[in-house]
Amino acid sequence: MSSSSAESILSRSLSLGRKKPVTRAAMMAKTDSNSYKSVKSLIRAIRNCKTAAEERDLISREAAEIRMALQNTSISRGKEKKRYRALAKLLCIQLLTAAHGGISVAFGQLDALKLMASPNFADKRLGHLGISLLLDSSQETLVLATNSFKSDLSGGMPSLPTLSSNGCSMYVTGLALTSLASLLTSGMAQELSTELLRLLNVPNAYILKKAVLAVLKMIRTLSDASLRQDGLYEMILERTRPLLSDRNHGVLLSSCALISELALRSVGTPIFLELKKLAPLLVRVLSSLLFSSSFPEYDVGGTTDPFLQVF
Repeated sequence: MSSSSAESILSRSLSLGRKKPVTRAAMMAKTDSNSYKSVKSLIRAIRNCKTAAEERDLISREAAEIRMALQNTSISRGKEKKRYRALAKLLCIQLLTAAHGGISVAFGQLDALKLMASPNFADKRLGHLGISLLLDSSQETLVLATNSFKSDLSGGMPSLPTLSSNGCSMYVTGLALTSLASLLTSGMAQELSTELLRLLNVPNAYILKKAVLAVLKMIRTLSDASLRQDGLYEMILERTRPLLSDRNHGVLLSSCALISELALRSVGTPIFLELKKLAPLLVRVLSSLLFSSSFPEYDVGGTTDPFLQVF
């Protein structure tokens, strides 16, 4: 064997025995592969736990991995897809542990806001679910979502069915209204009051019933002084009166709730006198429920829409 061939064999053997340095990118890739499992696999792993302690340990480790993964999404490829998977797992953990005090998942709030602002409908839907579960009306972080709410209420996604009146996507608008009905703050109510009142004129029952509930939340959030100063009582009453003649029972039920709240908030004012004039109309609506058989989709055991009648 020549000296040159011996040297080459020796160099190859040394290179095989030498460990390659672990780069930051490799460490991040390993972290991502561990963190971004599917929600289905997470649930399966939790169900396979033998004891409660093992289950808590698994959830704690997964939450820590999700936190690290969300921190790395800003410098990794496919970050929106990874953020979606990580947030879905985080919301699953929140739902599983909420009854037992839960674990801290507040670190996912900003990522939920980012998904909410995404142009992709699936991301936006998960973002709205995320802020509904991870935030409440007392947290200042919610103010960051005001522009996204305004865009969803008045904007649109061309790939989805649109409202006939203003062209915005009914499903995106519905997501925003559902979130606002539970999260609306006084500051957001003042910013979004125009958009909410505009949606009370939309000839779409899917949007109307959600818009009425969002306006109901707005009334409960704002002070009497703000409602009177901005003339919101009069504008809400003007737009709600025609809804009592709507054929959709979801719209009727939400409208009755809104009128009841208006009556409670406006006792002793001219608005209350205007609301009293609606009593005959409400009686006619109830009579139509009692004596009409034209609503088979609302029939429950021979009673037409008992929920609306009880209300």
